[in-house]
Amino acid sequence: MRTTAVALLLAAVAAHAQQPAGGGFEKARPALQEWMTATPEARPAAWEKLKAASEGVILTKKEMEAAEKILLAGNTKAKGKSGQTFFDVGEGAGKTATHLRVPPSVKPSTPAPMVVILHGGGPGDYESAKKHALDMVSWWGKHSDSIGAILLAPSAAGDWGGARANVWESIRRARETHNIDPNRIYLYGGSMGGFGVCQFAVEKPEVWAAAAPFIGCSDLTEYASSFRNIPFYIVIGEKDMEAMNRGARATAAKLKEFGFDVTFREQKGKGHEVPPSEYPPLMKKFAATTRNLHAPHISRARGTGVWGWLDGSGDLDGVAAGQTLTITGPSSVRVLLSDRLADLDKPVVVILNGTRVFEGKVERSLAFLVRHVEETGDTARTFCNEIRVP
Repeated sequence: MRTTAVALLLAAVAAHAQQPAGGGFEKARPALQEWMTATPEARPAAWEKLKAASEGVILTKKEMEAAEKILLAGNTKAKGKSGQTFFDVGEGAGKTATHLRVPPSVKPSTPAPMVVILHGGGPGDYESAKKHALDMVSWWGKHSDSIGAILLAPSAAGDWGGARANVWESIRRARETHNIDPNRIYLYGGSMGGFGVCQFAVEKPEVWAAAAPFIGCSDLTEYASSFRNIPFYIVIGEKDMEAMNRGARATAAKLKEFGFDVTFREQKGKGHEVPPSEYPPLMKKFAATTRNLHAPHISRARGTGVWGWLDGSGDLDGVAAGQTLTITGPSSVRVLLSDRLADLDKPVVVILNGTRVFEGKVERSLAFLVRHVEETGDTARTFCNEIRVP
């Protein structure tokens, strides 16, 4: 039964691949550019126009590169200005404040990196938390400014678990008003904020280019495979409380065991504190790190949904080598394709759990590309088609 289904799938793809590519992108290009630079109010109408313009458009490799360039340029007409502001998120007892610092070097014409910083514990009400976040911005600003990054400092009147929805909403708002590079969003937190880093890294690991829990870190060993392509920078004090150091040591050890990118620094003779000298190398690490959704080797522990170029449930591992994509873990999976993984002018092979489940050519669809970006809200997800198996 499985062999018959695969044979039918291969035949259908082979027939579909006979359709000519190219010729429709230039007509759709203005609609794509309009959608990318539209204001939030104008975006729904621009999206309807782009949907109509992209329908049935099959791209050549060169046209795909041009479309990707427009997407990666972001909103070059973003209205966000430089300076320091704050905005409220949530309502009533759940309301929190978020501070946004934008250095003068940031211009809408170029996507900017962003550092999200999570403060430590202590504040138990809105005003105290707001001030605590502002104090962080005051001393963190020079560090984020050094790499030309926007600084986002949400607050939490309690622990970060209670503020999780407000943090994600703060990030969404910042991305709506400023041209932020989705491949360069970094996460830092100290003390309770360090545990917050672990929470948000586990919840949506695909968002972050790098994560830095300082003097506070959960034990992430059971999730470690999810961080194959997400560098960690972990700092603890030698004389800090064991509750702060135990998870940090275990996490760093597991990441090193897997051969992943982890920096682990234990400050000799220090307690629950971080020397100022630790921040310049952290900024250097952030500046040198870019998220890669098309990484040739991806893996995830647990979870469900889209992860890199795969969409499935549970543990998964994917390797792209030449024209072959080898996947282990899920019983069914959606494979997202781009020329960054395999040359789509040639047949692609998919092997799932040791069985060859697909072989054939797949077209570059503009409609799929823009729909996937719209659905995920991530302009760096430049995948132009998919294979669903079984």
